[in-house]
Amino acid sequence: MSIDSARVLVVGDVAAGKTSLIRLLARGQPVDDAPNPTVGCELEILLHKYEPEASRDTGNGLLPAPWDIRSTTGSRRSEPKDYFIEFLEIGATHSHAVTRRMFYHDYSGIILVYDLTSPRSCQRLSEWRQELQQYSFEHLDLTADGQIRVPEVVTGSGEDSRKAVPSRRIPILVVGTKADQTNAIKAEHRFWIDKILNETGAREIRLSTNRCTDLSLTSDNWEKLDSFYNKVVDNKFSALFPSVIAPSSPDTRPRSYSKYRHPVM
Repeated sequence: MSIDSARVLVVGDVAAGKTSLIRLLARGQPVDDAPNPTVGCELEILLHKYEPEASRDTGNGLLPAPWDIRSTTGSRRSEPKDYFIEFLEIGATHSHAVTRRMFYHDYSGIILVYDLTSPRSCQRLSEWRQELQQYSFEHLDLTADGQIRVPEVVTGSGEDSRKAVPSRRIPILVVGTKADQTNAIKAEHRFWIDKILNETGAREIRLSTNRCTDLSLTSDNWEKLDSFYNKVVDNKFSALFPSVIAPSSPDTRPRSYSKYRHPVM
């Protein structure tokens, strides 16, 4: 039996720990030696046990957070099932800034990685998100609030027969690495991280890629990761609804719509 897969883009500055992170996530063990800088991309694959929304334990009885936007209409996932999560880490060297854009498509989730010891890495989170917005939507028409303007779906005859297909947001997880090298983040660095979290509604985890205990099954980090993986699967296979990245500003420039029914992400 074949296993479906969903792709997650992993982006962040050079030496932020992206390669070590995806190897830890996929293999469950830290790397022995520091990896070389990524040229182009690197792929790691995780087998994830998806839990349907109805069977998930929210733990607090509250409604889903605003960023927890998913479709159940038309979904074929009513029971637990295995899925592959593909972590596609994008090389961040300046010399490959143009060519890396070829990877900004066909993804269902984003991991933004920053180095807890590097102020510049924190500040650059917004730039990475803006780059993804700009080059993931070069064939799409966006509304003023960043939603995709999709063609109307004809359901009958007459003026009242047309309706627009609603849209969802791409799940985003923010990961701070090298937690074993610092005790606290300075307030001026924390500002940039909080800005991303507030704008996207994303969740954040902090860890050291040198130890697997930061991702133990009873940890808060693991709960956030598992929830993120489920949202990625929801995003990929709830095909009735196109996806968007939460806008960084209300004045996103409109772009032309492509011939594809589903947006090229």
